[in-house]
Amino acid sequence: MGSMDTCYYIKGNTIWNTEPKSASLVIQKIFKAKRQFEEAGYSEEEVNQMEKFFIKHIYKALQGSFQKVSWRKIVCNNNGLPKCIFILRLALQDRLATKERLARWGLVEDAICSLCQRKDETIPHLFFECELSDDVW
Repeated sequence: MGSMDTCYYIKGNTIWNTEPKSASLVIQKIFKAKRQFEEAGYSEEEVNQMEKFFIKHIYKALQGSFQKVSWRKIVCNNNGLPKCIFILRLALQDRLATKERLARWGLVEDAICSLCQRKDETIPHLFFECELSDDVW
């Protein structure tokens, strides 16, 4: 014979309650898949009863559920420039590095808007209140 066959005996147990001490790459992958089923919340009995397996179900179970955000449609599937989408996302998450925010961190001394020199540079000011940015938008 050209290849060596290896048999793993698990002493009357199932793959669900056995951990190999040393195993081939293929066997290690099988045990890794078992752990992923467990992480997704599937029991041995549920897996054995599956007639069809859908990766989508495991993916959704491993992903978990997240609260949908109101700005998702503005940012996702947007055909705008990546740079603009990135800035938009930072602004929507209130993470844009405005002078007001940098002043709170002690990185700049004044928070006055660099464009109009009248009010503090905040996200609402930059996008809606500043006279000079109003000309751009």
